[in-house]
Amino acid sequence: MNKLLFIISAMAKRTRLYCFIALFLSIIFYNPCNAQLTINIRYSGENGSAREYVREMEESGIADRIRAVEGCLRYDYFFPADDPEGLLLIDEWADQAALNRYHASPMMQEAAALREKYKLGGRTVRRYQAITEPASHAVRPRTTKNDNNMNQALSPRRQGLAVMAALEAKGDQAGLEKAAAEALDNGLAEAERLRGALNAVLGDAHTPVQAVDFSVWPQGEPNTAYAQYFTGNSYLAPMEGGVANVTFEPGCRNNWHIHHRQVQVLICVAGRGWYQEWGKPAMQLVPGTIIEIPEGVKHWHGAAADSWMQHLTFHKDVQDGATNEWLEPVSDEQYQKVREPSMS
Repeated sequence: MNKLLFIISAMAKRTRLYCFIALFLSIIFYNPCNAQLTINIRYSGENGSAREYVREMEESGIADRIRAVEGCLRYDYFFPADDPEGLLLIDEWADQAALNRYHASPMMQEAAALREKYKLGGRTVRRYQAITEPASHAVRPRTTKNDNNMNQALSPRRQGLAVMAALEAKGDQAGLEKAAAEALDNGLAEAERLRGALNAVLGDAHTPVQAVDFSVWPQGEPNTAYAQYFTGNSYLAPMEGGVANVTFEPGCRNNWHIHHRQVQVLICVAGRGWYQEWGKPAMQLVPGTIIEIPEGVKHWHGAAADSWMQHLTFHKDVQDGATNEWLEPVSDEQYQKVREPSMS
């Protein structure tokens, strides 16, 4: 990244646009090191155990002590209207350091012990990370009872993530997809447009390739453990709750494969790519696209030929003996036909 900044800056000095471009670069590569986190966790119980768990969490004071942890912005329970045995926890943290403080606190173990006591299962985690923006883009901060941790601006992107969390809690899939497409508008084309403008000024040739801003979503390390199942280079960034962020370079895709006894979920967060099930037309992946891949379905996913792509992935409805079955590579011919109506 530093090398790229140096090269572009050196090129920009050859034009009168240097000051403007330097400012532009500072915005593009702004690094949100203190991004707010929103985490949704679903549990399920039996015979009213979920409600009993919440009652004891509140009456024992454990929940209030968690709320008092420095950096805790919210810690609240909800009961789904259509699921009497279900439970949703929504907690928000000022940044990763605040969440780490909670994880290291005695309350973490106490809450876990109570969940075991009431035999809560079906744990499903959704984690949303706010994308902080330069101060010039800030809007009025929101307020909560934890005033010491709320001197942060609620940017439009952060507002979008709050909407996504609410829609996820309601199970509104259609609304979630629409909100995700808006909230995850990652602005990654700015760097590409800048490169095109520079090349136009300098008279150099330019072939557009949509980039991915790794300061927003982590690129991770080379995906060497699974490299044999990919055509092209990919990168893996493990996250909390069994979620991983996978980055595909342009043209990279994984082999045809099948998930047995589990459902895979993909959430495209940057760039553009493709998802295809055997015998069906390919579906385009753009920021906000959410796909649930049924158990036993042969499929592949990867980046478009002219764009990097990142997606979050996790598994749900995991049963005993769950496995991934890796099959043959997606051939160049198959990959070139992804826009056609059908392929077998």
